[in-house]
Amino acid sequence: MKKINNEDTIVNSKDPATIINNEENTENRFLKNKSNIMNNQEDVIEDLTLEETFILRYSDPINSIALNDEYLLFGSMIGKVVLYNISTKNTRRIYEMTNESIMGCSLDAKIANKKVFYVSIGDESVVTLQEIENENNELILQTNVINNYDTQEHHINNCSQAFTMLWKNKALIIFIYHAKEHNEEIGQYNTSFYFLTYSIKNIQIELLEEGKITMSNYAVPFDFRHNCFLFLEYIQKEIRNLRIYYFKGKESSEKILFRLDKTWGHISFAKILNKNIILIVRNYNLIEIYNIENQPKLVGEFKNDFEINAIDFYELNNENNNKSENDSLINAKVKDEQMFYIIFIDVNENIVELKFKYNNINSQNKQQLDMNIMKNLKNIKGINEDLKNKGLFNLDFPYYIKNSPSYIAVTTDLTCFLFKKQKSL
Repeated sequence: MKKINNEDTIVNSKDPATIINNEENTENRFLKNKSNIMNNQEDVIEDLTLEETFILRYSDPINSIALNDEYLLFGSMIGKVVLYNISTKNTRRIYEMTNESIMGCSLDAKIANKKVFYVSIGDESVVTLQEIENENNELILQTNVINNYDTQEHHINNCSQAFTMLWKNKALIIFIYHAKEHNEEIGQYNTSFYFLTYSIKNIQIELLEEGKITMSNYAVPFDFRHNCFLFLEYIQKEIRNLRIYYFKGKESSEKILFRLDKTWGHISFAKILNKNIILIVRNYNLIEIYNIENQPKLVGEFKNDFEINAIDFYELNNENNNKSENDSLINAKVKDEQMFYIIFIDVNENIVELKFKYNNINSQNKQQLDMNIMKNLKNIKGINEDLKNKGLFNLDFPYYIKNSPSYIAVTTDLTCFLFKKQKSL
């Protein structure tokens, strides 16, 4: 937050939630809450080596990214889409420019035992990607475009308000009310949405649900996963709700997880780990994990030394077993024990991976987050020195980090890095 004409004004904020109650400045956040975890050493359990560097166009930041042990898929603000096959080291540029920003990428879907990848082009369409072998045993990429709207006019009428969130082969298109003036009074509105699922090709679309969610005109969509939508809204001066909506046809439901006043602090990120567990980054550097099955209960926490720039996770058991895309996996009985690998990068360019072993039997008890990786980005061998000297995080773009069992991807102003995890000697 910068002072302009003696008034507090948010400048280039990456998070719309900072429009109210941002009482901290960057300098204070950068060096607060020292914990000796990262001050004097790199406590490396696993090491990182540079696998590949993808140079980005200037002022065309990555807007969406997906990663597993076989592929890296990302899309940019202007509409560039790249699919990288890690084993063959084959880079495919699907698009150089599209009609709209790339709002979502997914590598997790599996239909009829075939791997299918999805890319959301704004709210306009979803592109399916599939690597197949031709008659010469060569890998070729099959693409199909599925339009989200019946008519172009329908799309144009909704485009300015639409916000798309993609998970596996499902998309949530939600029409968020835009405040006409910055100081417009906070109010509640009936927000329309489409909840869609996509087949592999042509225009086969199943409308799973269509309806309205009552939301504030100052609302921040945080995450869509496991058929759940997590968002923050301002309901009156200095009061916020963190809410979750469960899509299930006629049995759809929603609940307020937290009603927050200014003493609760700022929320930078919020993630759905599964239908009963969420992750929150509070006060810029404090990771908190809550069981939300009944009343929210804090079950894990980790305080970092520096402000967190980007955060994500993968679940070892379910998200990477590639057994089935069927929703029966989502609705099946939760395993007694789940392992989540939480990854983040902070403003000091430290990459940290935490292991969170969640015991469902003791789901109301606090459980430990163990450090698995701690490595400073500039100490990873192989990164071009010229890139380091130019600065990797100077433009205040939204940044992204993704991990899989064997790899980590990090976006910067100039590049997307792909790193390989290796056991330390």
